[in-house]
Amino acid sequence: MDKLRCIEVFIEVARYGSFAAAATKLNMSRASVSKHIASLEHEFKVSILNRNARKVVLTDTGAEILERCQTLLRSYEVLVRDIQDAKNEISGTIRVEAPPIFGARFLLPQIAEFSKTHPGIHVDLSLSDPSQDFRAKGADLFVGFNHITDDSCTTVNLLRFPQVIVAAPSYLAQHSSPSCPEELQNLNCMIHTQKASDSMWRFANGSAVSLHGTIRSNYGEAIKQATLLGHGISMFPYYFVQRECEAGDLEILLPAFPPAWLQFSAVYETNRVIPLRMKRFIQSLEVWSASESFPAPKIRESEHLSAPG
Repeated sequence: MDKLRCIEVFIEVARYGSFAAAATKLNMSRASVSKHIASLEHEFKVSILNRNARKVVLTDTGAEILERCQTLLRSYEVLVRDIQDAKNEISGTIRVEAPPIFGARFLLPQIAEFSKTHPGIHVDLSLSDPSQDFRAKGADLFVGFNHITDDSCTTVNLLRFPQVIVAAPSYLAQHSSPSCPEELQNLNCMIHTQKASDSMWRFANGSAVSLHGTIRSNYGEAIKQATLLGHGISMFPYYFVQRECEAGDLEILLPAFPPAWLQFSAVYETNRVIPLRMKRFIQSLEVWSASESFPAPKIRESEHLSAPG
C-alpha cells in the first residue's frame, strides 16, 4: 500500500477525529480509510489511534508520529513543487502587501527589475497600511515594518531606514523645542499606531520614552498632514518626510538623540508550501537589500538643536 497515501489519510483522520469525515474529505470509503490506518500501524508496529463509538483520538505515540508525518508530507509537497517548477518556466502570481509610500517608492522598482528576469511571474502589489494581518487579505507575502512576530510566520530582515523626529515651524514658534527625549513627554506627540502601538518612541542609544498626544492613526500620511498643520510632533522614516524637511516645511528635532532605525522585513506564513516563484522573489529582495544603504539625514543649520533659553 502507498505509504505516503497512508500518511495523508492518518493526518486527515487526526484532524477530524473521525474516519467518516476523513473519508469524505479524501473521497474514499470508510473501509478504505480504516485499511490505510491499519497498514500504517502495521508498518510502525504501534497503535496510533484509539477508537471508540463516539470519537477517534490519538495515542501518545500517535501524537508524536503525527507531527513528524506532517513535516514529511510538507517536505514532499515542496519537493514535487520544486521539480515541477524546475521542469517548466517559473510562473504564477505572487500577492504582496506593503505600506503605500515604501511600496511605491522602493519596492515597486525592485519588482519591475524582478519581472525582467522572471516574465512568467505576475506580482499583485497591494498598497495599504498594515492594520490587518496580510493573510486575512489573501496575500502571500508582506514587505514592510512591524507586522507579525509570532511563530506562525517566517521573517526575513531586509532594509533598515533612519528615522527622524519632526515638527512644523508653526508648532515650534509656540512651544519650546525639546533638548532631550524626556522633554517630549510634555509636548503633543502624534503616534503611528502600527509603529508604536504601545505609545513608546525608541532611540538608537537603547532608551525609550512613553508619549501622549491628541492624534493617533494607523496611516502615516494622516499624521504627516497633521504635523504640517502645526498640530504637534511626529516620528517618521526619513524618506517619508525628506522633501518637507529639505523645503523647510518640517524641522528635525533632537539630532543628538536619533531614533532607532526602522526595520523592514519580508514576512510569510511558516506552515505552508512555499512555491519556487516566491522563493526566487524573496531571494531577489535579499540581494536588493544587501546593496542598498540609507545614511542618516543631514541636519540643516537652522534646525533646532536644543531648547531655547
